[in-house]
Amino acid sequence: MIDPQKTIDRNLAFGNKQQFDTGKYDWYLDYSMMREEIREFLLASDSDDKVEMVDACIDVIFVALWTLHKLWLDAESITRAYDEVCRSNDSKIGAKKRDGKVTKGENYSPPNLNFVL
Repeated sequence: MIDPQKTIDRNLAFGNKQQFDTGKYDWYLDYSMMREEIREFLLASDSDDKVEMVDACIDVIFVALWTLHKLWLDAESITRAYDEVCRSNDSKIGAKKRDGKVTKGENYSPPNLNFVL
């Protein structure tokens, strides 16, 4: 299982700030880092390089965890949010579309992430 606290601790060890004024923070850096890792995943998938695909996926997770921390979520809150989104995703079970995505069935309920506010 991924431990969000390890990501937080690693970033703090590199001198990254622990607290952020989210009203003034430029989120474009986080977006561009995730976009770059997704691009690396696509390039690796074109050549069926599974090692690089795994590396890119883990890098996306790493950046996402650090971004969540910058949103003032601690490791426990990140884990709770993850569990809640998984619960919501599990409630989607419906018909499959042509593109393979699952439609939201009658039992779907959106994630309740109000606790992070």
